Amino acid sequence: MYAAGAAAIAVVAVIAWILLRPAARPGRLPEDERFAAAQTPSASVPTPPATATAPPSAAMAPPPVVTPVPAPAPPPVPSDQSAGAGSGSGSGTDALAAQVARATRAARAAMAAGRLEEAAQAANQALALDRTNRDTRDLVTRINNAQRKHVNEALAALTAARNAATRANAQDLVPQLFAAADREEAAARTSIESGQFVVAAARIDSAAALFRSAEGAARTEADARLARAKAAETHTAPPPVAASPPPAAVPPPAPPAAPAEMPHQPAENDATAKEAIAATLDRYTAALEHRDMAALKAVWPGLTGAQQSAIQNEFDSARSINAELADSRIDVAGTTATVSGVRRYTVQTRDGQQLHRDTATTIRLRRAGSAWVIETIRFEQPR
Repeated sequence: MYAAGAAAIAVVAVIAWILLRPAARPGRLPEDERFAAAQTPSASVPTPPATATAPPSAAMAPPPVVTPVPAPAPPPVPSDQSAGAGSGSGSGTDALAAQVARATRAARAAMAAGRLEEAAQAANQALALDRTNRDTRDLVTRINNAQRKHVNEALAALTAARNAATRANAQDLVPQLFAAADREEAAARTSIESGQFVVAAARIDSAAALFRSAEGAARTEADARLARAKAAETHTAPPPVAASPPPAAVPPPAPPAAPAEMPHQPAENDATAKEAIAATLDRYTAALEHRDMAALKAVWPGLTGAQQSAIQNEFDSARSINAELADSRIDVAGTTATVSGVRRYTVQTRDGQQLHRDTATTIRLRRAGSAWVIETIRFEQPR
């Protein structure tokens, strides 16, 4: 009876262990189960005393629970790095606003000084940086209105110069010079239609200078033609006189009268030529200041090659040019003339540099039809 009770206790322990054991891998019998089966008593094998059997509480203990290991936390971000990451966009916005403010200030200063081209460039630069800036847009509008006003005033002066050239009959007396002025005016009006007011103003001034030169050259040509006509009348032979019978007594012939001298007015002709030459020099300096290569070649047709390329490069890199011929002296010798003086030349570059040169200048000109054009220009440093 004692053996039967021990066997029953062992069976109950085995059943409880089977119910609470973890799932076995398929195809294999767990070592504990085989061990328990080997320990099951049979009817022929005596069962050890109950004190020698493993306690049920130990056999029925649940398997240990596996706790997942948490992922390592990211390292903390330093305070200075986190602040920089948050303020990156803000610093970029501040830098953009500072650039807009600088360009706007430069545009206002240039406009106040009357340098509309420089003002327009600075204002458009500010507008390109921030197209939503209302102050910049208003400034661009004011500059455009000022440029339109300047263009309208220049057009009035151009019309007056053209009318004066027409009254002087420049279209017939100096057709080439009048045609050059006409082409320059057409180019100026094309620039107005396309909204290029700075270019239009420069071309309008150049066309007006060409018309004034055409007027002066036409008056010079008219005076020259009149002088030639008077000279031709002076040298015309008198009409033949009908022969008459000789008188009874022929007195000795009187000494021949001195031939009438042809009126000579060198001072007046030289003065007229000097006016025309001065007009050519004005067109030369105006072409430099407007950076207009076409107008420059109209008064200096021999400008070619490396010299033309050097002047064009200077035009391209300059924001503004001021040119003046000071202490000039004009010497006329028939169809040629020489002008000597000092050329004062100031260039404001696009990167903000200002270059000034004073050079002793000798300009040789020749009469081309009824106008004067530049043949050569030589520069020397003044002593």
